[in-house]
Amino acid sequence: MENYLNSMFNSAMCNGCGTCIGVCPYSALEMKIVSEGFYKPVLDSSRCKRCYICVRACPLTSTFTSTKKSFIGNHRSVYIAHSTDPLIRFNASSGGVVASLVAFLFDSHLIDGAVTTKMSENHPLLPKTYIATNKQGFMESSGSKYCPVHVNSVLKQLINLKGNYAFVGLPCHIQGFKSAESNVAKLKDKIFVSIGLFCGHTVNFYGTWFLLSKFGVNLHDVSKVTYRGKGWPGGMTITLKNQKEIFIPFQGELGYWRNFFQHFFFTPTYCLLCDEGVSRCADISVGDAWLPELQNKENAGESIVVARTAKAEKLLTDAVNAGYLSISKVSVREVLRSQRDMLSFKNQEMVRARAHLLRLIGKSSNYSRSPFKPLTYFAVIFPLLNAIATESPLGARLMLKTPSNFLKLYTSFTYLILKMCFNSAR
Repeated sequence: MENYLNSMFNSAMCNGCGTCIGVCPYSALEMKIVSEGFYKPVLDSSRCKRCYICVRACPLTSTFTSTKKSFIGNHRSVYIAHSTDPLIRFNASSGGVVASLVAFLFDSHLIDGAVTTKMSENHPLLPKTYIATNKQGFMESSGSKYCPVHVNSVLKQLINLKGNYAFVGLPCHIQGFKSAESNVAKLKDKIFVSIGLFCGHTVNFYGTWFLLSKFGVNLHDVSKVTYRGKGWPGGMTITLKNQKEIFIPFQGELGYWRNFFQHFFFTPTYCLLCDEGVSRCADISVGDAWLPELQNKENAGESIVVARTAKAEKLLTDAVNAGYLSISKVSVREVLRSQRDMLSFKNQEMVRARAHLLRLIGKSSNYSRSPFKPLTYFAVIFPLLNAIATESPLGARLMLKTPSNFLKLYTSFTYLILKMCFNSAR
C-alpha cells in the first residue's frame, strides 16, 4: 500500500492540488516542496490506516469528469465583464469580476465564507490558502498567484464547518474538489458556488526566484509580492522591507510573462500533461479577455466570464442589478479568440504528444502511445525542453547567466514555431 501511494503521489501527473491532504482523516499526508520546485504530498506511513479515501478522492484516479459540449465545456451563456469598483478593477488581474462577485455574495448573506489564496504574510514567496469569513478578508487574496498552490488542503478545515461557501481555484483545484465531494459525505452541499480561473500553466518556485535575482533583489529583503495588478495587464510588484517597490511589467518589451513564463520556462511537468484550461467543472469560469478591441487608454481590464449553470446566471444577473458588475453578453467565439494560444497548447493531440515524449525520457504518464504527425512533435519539443531545463536550482542559475540577447532570439524563434504549429492544428 505504501509503495502504491508513494508511486501515485510521485507520478508526473500529480498536480499538487492538495485534495488527498484535505480528505485524509488521519493527517497521514503533508505537502512539501520537492526538488522540482513545486508541492507534492508525502506519506507518513505510521499514521496511515489504509482507508483509501485519498486514493478515491484523487482527481487522477477518480471517475469524475466534466461533460464537454464544446472546447469550453457545458455552458449557458458567455459574457465580457468588469467590476464597477474602479479600485478593485485596477488591482485585479483583469476585470475584477471574482472579487466583486464574492463581495456581492458576502453582502447579500449568501455565503458564510470563501476558499481562496493569498501570499503568506510570514513567508511572502509562499502561497497561503484560507477560508475568508468576510469581504475584507477575501479582498486580501485579489490577483493571480504564479506559483504552485495546494488549495484543496483546506478541505480538512471545510469539512468541520457549517454554512455555505464559495470556492475559488484553478481548473485542477475545481476538479479535485468535485472528486473529493463525491467521496466525502461531509463535503456535499458545502459549496454554494464554485468559481474557476482560466489557466494556461502555472510556474514553479524557481520562476519567482529567477525574476527576483534577475532584478537584483535579495529574497530575504522581500516583504510582499503581487504578480498582477496596477492596471491591465499590469505586472508584478515586489515590496521590500524598506518599503521600496520594484515593478516588473506583465507584457511588453520588458514583460516577465512575455519574455520568460510564456515560453514555458519553469513550467511543472503536470501542466504539460493538462488539457483543462477553462475550468469546465466550475459553476462560473473567469479569465483575462485577451481581445485587441478591448484594450483601452485607461489600462482597465475586462474578464471573459462563462456561466455554466442556472444558478451562475442568476448570481451574475443579481450582481449586475445590485451594481457590483457590468456585463455584456458575447458568443463562444470570443472565448476562443481570447484564449486561442492556451486552448491550442492544451489541444488533446498536443498533450498526448508531450506525454509520449516524456515517457521516452523516463517520466511516466497515463496517455497512449499513439503516433503523431512530425509537426505535432515539433510543436511540443520546445515547451518540454524549456520546462525540463528549468525544473532545478541549477537550471534557474544557468538561465540567469544566459545573455539576454541570445534568450530573446531563442524565445522569438520558438514562439514563431509554436504559432505556426498551433495554426496548423486548428
